[in-house]
Amino acid sequence: MEQAPALPTGSSVQHNDLRPDNIILDSRSGRAWICDWNYLATGPAWADWVALLPYAHHDGLDADALLRGSTLSVGVPDDAVDSWLALLAAYMVVSGGSPEVPTSPHLRAHGRFTARIVIDWLSERRKRAA
Repeated sequence: MEQAPALPTGSSVQHNDLRPDNIILDSRSGRAWICDWNYLATGPAWADWVALLPYAHHDGLDADALLRGSTLSVGVPDDAVDSWLALLAAYMVVSGGSPEVPTSPHLRAHGRFTARIVIDWLSERRKRAA
């Protein structure tokens, strides 16, 4: 986990809040539209993809198989993935415990939920690695 400070570096455009409700699927064209770009930055090409996978894991999909099978994450070391997940979990724990935002009444609940599902998947991954 000592890699954590260096992980967010890279030159790929990052959404930094990619989750199912920020993706609109166009059934006619088969395209996916990413919305709600509040945290635009640059970083590693795989970061948004990895941040989306805890939702897949929570929904019963094999997130590890998705991780291994994607060109976005092929070759990314497990320790880098786990460090990124630990950073996300920490951020969501802090966010979920912050004061409520009157204009976004579900934001803190979302933070707590996301922290739980990230920690769940990370815990499973670390148990297998041990």
